Amino acid sequence: MFKRHTSVISPPAYGIISSAKDDSIFNGVTIPAGSDMVLSIYGIQRDEGTWQDAEVFRPNRFLDSWPRYGFIPFGLGRHICIGSRFSILESMLILACGRQRFRFAQADQEEVNPEVGVTLLPDRAIRLQLEPLA
Repeated sequence: MFKRHTSVISPPAYGIISSAKDDSIFNGVTIPAGSDMVLSIYGIQRDEGTWQDAEVFRPNRFLDSWPRYGFIPFGLGRHICIGSRFSILESMLILACGRQRFRFAQADQEEVNPEVGVTLLPDRAIRLQLEPLA
């Protein structure tokens, strides 16, 4: 649940680039076949119409189910990231091993904002305070 919610707040990629297969009309706008489009994963996963209180950290929202296309941190379909399963397993292993040994806290309380590129990165270094568990 924690990892899923973290991916909602900060997906690994900002968006997906795709091309229109056919001429289409979307919200009254004509999209010619072959047009390149950017699907904003960041925008979809922060949409208040899909996620009530999208900006609030609430991992328990994943206990039951979630909107099918409201959570696509690694893309979807035949264009899904080839490393998605590895990334999820690796991050879960790091979190589990780390939480067995340490208590994590952000060393400062400054807000961290995303820098948009191919991937989302923090706008500054994030300093963590690690307190060993007894």
